[in-house]
Amino acid sequence: MTDHEELEDLESGLSSAFWRRFLAHVNGEWGPRGEMYLQSVAGAMANLDDDAQRRGLECVQFAQKVVRELLIWPEHRVSVLKREADDAPMTYAEKMQRLRGQDQQMAQTGRRGRL
Repeated sequence: MTDHEELEDLESGLSSAFWRRFLAHVNGEWGPRGEMYLQSVAGAMANLDDDAQRRGLECVQFAQKVVRELLIWPEHRVSVLKREADDAPMTYAEKMQRLRGQDQQMAQTGRRGRL
């Protein structure tokens, strides 16, 4: 799979109805008011030993952090791929095409803004 294909796949996935539903479900379960999160905190607090409680809560916090990182990975990967595409070496023809596009934009823009 090329970077371009990966970028297209990620962008179409992020804009899909599935992703929005999945994100809502995960946030409902693991967000600050999510049922799984609250159950995990309650379970950790049920321990009698203070050290065990601390370790239990740290595990819950770690799990929530991991879930959050997994959810933001696609958007982060899209930004990385776009940045790499912008920084990639261009052929002479690609550079000229980009410059022509910039020239056209400048020609349409007057000194005080768009004409």
